[in-house]
Amino acid sequence: MKKFDSLLIYAYGGPESMEDVEPFLRNIAQGKRISEKRMAEVLAHYALFDGRSPMNGTIRKFMRLWAENVPEVPVFFGCRYAKPALKETLRQMAEEGKRRPLVFIPSPFGGYLTTYLEKWTQVRDELSEELGEDVFSEAQFFPPFSENAHFLNAAEAVISETLKSLPAEQQTEAVLLFSVHSLPTALARRNGYEAEVLAAVKTLEARFPQNRVILGWQSASAAPIPWLEPSTLDVIQKITAPGTSRPPLLLIPLGFPFENMEVVYDLDVEARGSAESLGFPVLRVPTVGLRAEIRVMLREHLAAEMQ
Repeated sequence: MKKFDSLLIYAYGGPESMEDVEPFLRNIAQGKRISEKRMAEVLAHYALFDGRSPMNGTIRKFMRLWAENVPEVPVFFGCRYAKPALKETLRQMAEEGKRRPLVFIPSPFGGYLTTYLEKWTQVRDELSEELGEDVFSEAQFFPPFSENAHFLNAAEAVISETLKSLPAEQQTEAVLLFSVHSLPTALARRNGYEAEVLAAVKTLEARFPQNRVILGWQSASAAPIPWLEPSTLDVIQKITAPGTSRPPLLLIPLGFPFENMEVVYDLDVEARGSAESLGFPVLRVPTVGLRAEIRVMLREHLAAEMQ
């Protein structure tokens, strides 16, 4: 018997219309009150994109590429906070006889996955009770992949390709700004998240010795506890450059393999706007999720575990 019978992309999810945005936000809040001010702010962010997060669409593109290249392993998609909901996707998989998925959470850093795993256990137990049998007890999670050679090669490739879009004399002058989702400082140090991020940035920095490399943390909560700093926006404000001209600035969403709202708003709108107001030419490096290296990374794991 093969160890895996399917691949499940288990992602955060995102709304796909303005009508979806408020229910999506309230689902994330899980009963906690969202102030009218904060709700209005976030609705305004989504309105810039007609309420559509690019995450679900990007994952569907990945699924089409997967089906073309790995047709023997069917792929499914379930979300924590949006449609298709994880529970309904698992129900569909159970109905189709798929019980041993490799579960891929699209975050390279293990320290970011705790809440995903808690939600998984809750949903699996609920579904098992409803179906009257223990389902998905043989599911396995793809391990954190920030040190995986395929992921790092994909990140190097998208950075290199973006640098090559610049005139030759500007390629070595460019500043590489890696942006990663922030977490509460105490949690990030306790679960190893901060160390994982720093190690990945250090590895990639060594591959671009000619460039200045900086790390910023994005999307921190307004909760009154310390979060990882400095923020990406603060980093941009503090970049100094010799002379009167500003070097090109590459915005690199290292922690997000698939496009999502925290990339297109936090980086493409806020960070780009801040950098351009200071005179920096800005290029945003693509996420890596649709690159062949990511599919190879998953295929190799499937093949190794099936031997």
